[in-house]
Amino acid sequence: MKQPFIQMREVNKFYPLDKDRFQALKGINLTIEEGEFVAIRGRSGAGKSTLLHILGCLDGFDEGSYTLNGREVKGLGDGKSARLRNETIGFVLQDFSLVDYRSVLFNVSLPLYFGKYPSRKMKAKAMEMLKLVGLEDQAKKKANQLSGGQRQRVAIARAMVTDPKLILADEPTGALDSRTAGEIMELLQTLNRRGVTVVVVTHDDVVESYARRVVTMSDGEIVD
Repeated sequence: MKQPFIQMREVNKFYPLDKDRFQALKGINLTIEEGEFVAIRGRSGAGKSTLLHILGCLDGFDEGSYTLNGREVKGLGDGKSARLRNETIGFVLQDFSLVDYRSVLFNVSLPLYFGKYPSRKMKAKAMEMLKLVGLEDQAKKKANQLSGGQRQRVAIARAMVTDPKLILADEPTGALDSRTAGEIMELLQTLNRRGVTVVVVTHDDVVESYARRVVTMSDGEIVD
């Protein structure tokens, strides 16, 4: 029997709080199959971003188990976690997280420098991703010369450049107008149709309408 792409069982996460501790995640059980498009919704403070950071191997957890693509994440050292992130996951963030005064091409190529990708092929690979998001003609521009929608497209191209199996998007349309937000979600939907698993954290009803499944969180728990 094939193991789910993502499986969390009874995951708990605590943060120190004065002399006590705050429980950010409470007994999270979550299964996501390869190729799904899932939205995680909830109010501010519900635990959405904490969950996303654990899914993305950016943060650890205290109790429970988490397997990603058949691999148990708990107990991996920093080096192995970084390698797993680089090989398996692409991140799309609300603030774009681009290097403003470097070229669009440089920004998209950046994840390739941290892997074992041949340097002579980096430009071609980055240009392939820019073409995918419709920005191949902007490659030489600096990132800070682009509109918000274009910057998010660059962020998606950068997330895709390592051919990840999973895209994690944290409020990817939060800084965009409604028309541009729709274009970004359609682009993520297109990537999903190509077989990429997409998980989006949002509080926007329009964004979640693009997902095939919606997971609702409240006070650190999955409630629906």
